[in-house]
Amino acid sequence: MKFLSVKKVLTAAVAATTLASAVSLPAEAFTFGNDGILFDKDTTVNFDFLYSQGKYQSKVGIFEVVGGTTSFVQWLLKEDLKAFDSTANDFKGTCGVSVSVCNVAYTFKAGVEYALGITPTGQPKTNEFLFSTNTLNPVDPITGQLQTLFTSIAPGQFKIAFEDNGWVENGTRDYNDFVFTAAVVPVPEPTVLLGLGLVGGAIATTRRRKSQAS
Repeated sequence: MKFLSVKKVLTAAVAATTLASAVSLPAEAFTFGNDGILFDKDTTVNFDFLYSQGKYQSKVGIFEVVGGTTSFVQWLLKEDLKAFDSTANDFKGTCGVSVSVCNVAYTFKAGVEYALGITPTGQPKTNEFLFSTNTLNPVDPITGQLQTLFTSIAPGQFKIAFEDNGWVENGTRDYNDFVFTAAVVPVPEPTVLLGLGLVGGAIATTRRRKSQAS
């Protein structure tokens, strides 16, 4: 039986994978901000809680949006332990003291519009939400419909800062009531997956030949 050169296969696979990584991973088409959250492929996003600075005990959830109507999907991050660590430092809440689970991953479905929403316990309208998508919010006399600040910190990475005072006329509007980051996990193109498959197959062939030789 004639065997292919494992060295040649590995070299070709690595070259293909390297090339694919360089030219076949364009910026994925997605929207992630105050206009909504929408991906063209099933995409995982990693969320990491940073801190909160507010008196209310807040929870942030994920919602599907259809025609301007929201449907709750699941909780994302929440101050499940307490509203804040102490009254010092502007009621700051931190990981492990106010929030028990600080790192969460969620896979958004392709073609489905989403929004993030915050509900602060103790607000005038408990269990109602303020959203990351502007058009889903009531009009605030100070900030309009902007309840969330999205700041790009790197390609595909964002800092998200919620304001929870959308119902309170004398609220501070400081956009630091619940702050976390989001990192979009790149989706490999088919050529990359093919390259990885070639490498895996070549490694398996090498192991079989070594086993037969021994």
